[in-house]
Amino acid sequence: MFNKIIEAGEEKGFVTGKITDINGNPLYGTLVVVKGTKIGALVGANGLYKIKANINDVLVFNHEFHKPVEIKIKKAGIINASF
Repeated sequence: MFNKIIEAGEEKGFVTGKITDINGNPLYGTLVVVKGTKIGALVGANGLYKIKANINDVLVFNHEFHKPVEIKIKKAGIINASF
């Protein structure tokens, strides 16, 4: 289940963030993809990711134990999520 999104920051053209489980542990192995493109990033052991994306793009978060989640980007910056 997707629980939380936090957006902030101003790094133009990029979205970064941390993906965690409901206990706050990094959810490594999550694949983050810009919907409709071949642009993607794999979340590392620390739960962090960075992906090149534009305003109004949709990020798709895929993890083998969770249903995919789609988030429309409202501004460049940080999107943290917990499943």
